[in-house]
Amino acid sequence: MNAFVDALRARRNSCVLRQSVSAMLIAGLGIGTIAVSGDAHATTTLGAWTVTATVGGGGGGTGGPGGGSYRIFWDTSNNSIGGLDTITDPAVAAALCLAMDQALAANGCESVPPPSPPNGCGPVAGFAPPQGVGDANFNFACTSHDICYSTLAAGKSGCDGRFWDDLVAECQRAYWDNVQLMRETQHSDFWVQLAGALYALQLTCITAGNVYAGGVAIGGGGRYASAQASARCQSFRDAKAGLGCGNG
Repeated sequence: MNAFVDALRARRNSCVLRQSVSAMLIAGLGIGTIAVSGDAHATTTLGAWTVTATVGGGGGGTGGPGGGSYRIFWDTSNNSIGGLDTITDPAVAAALCLAMDQALAANGCESVPPPSPPNGCGPVAGFAPPQGVGDANFNFACTSHDICYSTLAAGKSGCDGRFWDDLVAECQRAYWDNVQLMRETQHSDFWVQLAGALYALQLTCITAGNVYAGGVAIGGGGRYASAQASARCQSFRDAKAGLGCGNG
């Protein structure tokens, strides 16, 4: 008998919760509200997100008879979904699943593919640019830049700036470090001339890096927006999977 009463109470609480839950998506460029009931829709913009389920009194969730709030969010400190381990009530999980369904729909995620793996320095539109200059290999910088674009809430200017820093660092590793070593250990005319040649190669390398960095700064807006949309939709799908809602 007690088991039957508990089942009825759980069903009642679930219905009350579904009617009283509200969810808020807080994004880097604005705030949108999801009312988890009826035909309400989610609104989001680019950026990180937080979904908070507020349980009314008597909800019976992990907040106790008086209700409470339950939150899942995009944790920018480690690029993952936080708060999933605090959701233990199936009714709360169901309400948050509904919120994530609305977020997926509002963002058109049905037609948004999963994030693409990094492809290093190309190809772009069928053109495969050089992977570096001489001994300088730009592949690490290009791959890191791809990953940055695909990291939810990463700013484009920050990604592009780090790309430039990585390119310059690779040019320095390949050429300038050797120039410094020769200056410190070798003093013959031959080594001085060789150091000068390496210094010239470093400048050539940095000039090439300028072309790469300038290309993404000016023409990378579309790739950035596409990568962020994929990352945002994938984060909603991952949240659903973590809540036990299934794939979305």
